[in-house]
Amino acid sequence: MSLKLIYLKYPTYFYGLRNNSSIDVPVKYTPEFFELKFFFERSLKNAFKIKSGFFLHKEALVKFESQGKFIGSDAPWKRGRLDAGPEFSLIRDSRDNIYATQNGSLVQVVYRGLMFQNEGGSSNKLTLDARKYFSPHPDIVFGFMALNDNIRGDIPHYLYPALGGQDRLRGYEENRFRDRSRILFQHDIRFTILGPVGGCFFA
Repeated sequence: MSLKLIYLKYPTYFYGLRNNSSIDVPVKYTPEFFELKFFFERSLKNAFKIKSGFFLHKEALVKFESQGKFIGSDAPWKRGRLDAGPEFSLIRDSRDNIYATQNGSLVQVVYRGLMFQNEGGSSNKLTLDARKYFSPHPDIVFGFMALNDNIRGDIPHYLYPALGGQDRLRGYEENRFRDRSRILFQHDIRFTILGPVGGCFFA
């Protein structure tokens, strides 16, 4: 069993949704949210695992800039709400290390159904995440990833799939792009420079 609790109250930026987004004048706003996740995981044969659990996210808008661009935008549930529901995953994980992988692969299919809200309607999300790593030399690791998300139903904008930040579409601002669907192909070449210092080329 695993349990994860997050509380955050921190300024962030809203760039817009879908193709109606811009980095020129992002809107600064401050959300406050609490998130709870707990999961049960069971190992099967041939590196397969199943995971089931529960997800809860409660968010509220604390502060936003006076221009009103955020409140006046088409972002669903700008002022926040409570969402909760079950999550199920089927996973095949043959990686040699989950934090500093050199060889192996990860494939997981994740379904999340947000069925309980304090207002509004329900939604669901399906994610496919596939990654492959191999190391032709002890100091070089090649990594490949394909990621696809699709959501349906009435879901707040802050739970939309996002691109940007240090893990998804590096080089862009955190959560720079948000939409109801996401597809990403990412390729890394990681290498040792000197001792614990390394580098990475990515596309």
